[in-house]
Amino acid sequence: MFLTILHFELKYWLKNWSFYIYLSVFFVMALLSMAGAAGAFGEGTASTDHIANSPLSIYNFTKFFNKFLLFLLPAIVGSTIYKDFKSNFNNILFTYPFSKTNYLFAKFLSSFIIVSIITIFVELGLFLGTKIPTANGAQLLPFDALPYLQTYFIFLIPNLLLFGTVVFVTVLISRNIYVGFISVILLWLLSEIVLRIAGIESLTSFLLEPFGNNATQSITRHWTLSEQNTLPLVLQPIVYYNRLVWLFASIIIFTIGYRWFSFSQNLLH
Repeated sequence: MFLTILHFELKYWLKNWSFYIYLSVFFVMALLSMAGAAGAFGEGTASTDHIANSPLSIYNFTKFFNKFLLFLLPAIVGSTIYKDFKSNFNNILFTYPFSKTNYLFAKFLSSFIIVSIITIFVELGLFLGTKIPTANGAQLLPFDALPYLQTYFIFLIPNLLLFGTVVFVTVLISRNIYVGFISVILLWLLSEIVLRIAGIESLTSFLLEPFGNNATQSITRHWTLSEQNTLPLVLQPIVYYNRLVWLFASIIIFTIGYRWFSFSQNLLH
């Protein structure tokens, strides 16, 4: 039944026009951002001192789009569970012979796959932005897949997994899609509070800042312009420790939602 629910949900999103709008908007934004940085629209749109597709630049672009992607999570991850409650279809669904595990994991995984596909198109847009014919070749490095893979798998996916889990669980418990949006804002504010209290250069902020940005910037903030343009984004162990901390947090949050949720409980309401 897990695969049946997963297939049904993926089919729902792949037939939903909003999915293609989200994908197109993020793809075009990423493409134009990179093309502009590479001087594709004239010298006034880019700094000739910076390499547009250096590993650090790709990381900074990804960090920028990550913030916008967070607000896509309630619309996709939150909506996946909320639409059953909104239509009262949950009362019918819960009479079907599948387990809570099948239902929750298929619901979450299907929505996260959709978010991940949109995220891939952000990286694709950044890459294709370097291929615009009018881009200034002097502001571009030869193609290297590693920076795109690093930012996608080490930063974007873990960050979206954490915030997606928070949104999924809060909507599951509250049955209110707007609580999903509020949870994104609160967690974002919490990360800023941690930075202010713990200090930018502290080990606590390196571990507890949920985006992993502070731990990464501790390595790159003292680079010269030449180093920013050429050096690969070599990540220190503290970055991976940060990723593991928040991966574990995601598992705990999902477990809380899983243990709270009950088919019988929802049938009574």
